[in-house]
Amino acid sequence: MINTMGKKGDIWISAVLYLALGLIILSILLAIAMPVVNKYIDQNIFRSSKGVMQTLDENIVDVSNDGPGSARFISPFSVEKGKIIIDEVTNTIVWNFETNAELVSPGIEFKEGNLVILLSESPTGDDYVMTITRKFSDDESKVADLIITENSLASPFQGVFSLKIENTGFSTEVIPKIEITVS
Repeated sequence: MINTMGKKGDIWISAVLYLALGLIILSILLAIAMPVVNKYIDQNIFRSSKGVMQTLDENIVDVSNDGPGSARFISPFSVEKGKIIIDEVTNTIVWNFETNAELVSPGIEFKEGNLVILLSESPTGDDYVMTITRKFSDDESKVADLIITENSLASPFQGVFSLKIENTGFSTEVIPKIEITVS
């Protein structure tokens, strides 16, 4: 007589071993591929956010140049990752997010048009913080006075919302007041 119990057990042991081997191989492939995928995702977020910041800058400059009463609307205004900070005191708009990808050379400021781009190490030292800054006043001149009006939102901003950018007059003879309404 042939022992069929032993053969059934051998088949199940083989199936479990093949399944375990397949799971180990998949885990190794995912461990190798995920950092590369995350880097490409962060690069795309960086490019799109840089475009959003350039659009915001262009609209503020246009409203500033068009004179009192001029307004622009940006909707939807999307912050996919990180935060946008609109600072009335320093007249700056800053977008930043954490990444583990070295998207540009760390510690070196890059200037693209009116935007300043900086990748710095995070406080923990494991990741980086990508920062895109637009200053509307510097040591030599002041381009605009930013005034932020939040409708149920507070700075820093995350997610999807609408912006209204309006020239409400002049804070001095030559410096326009730009009111940004976030809703």
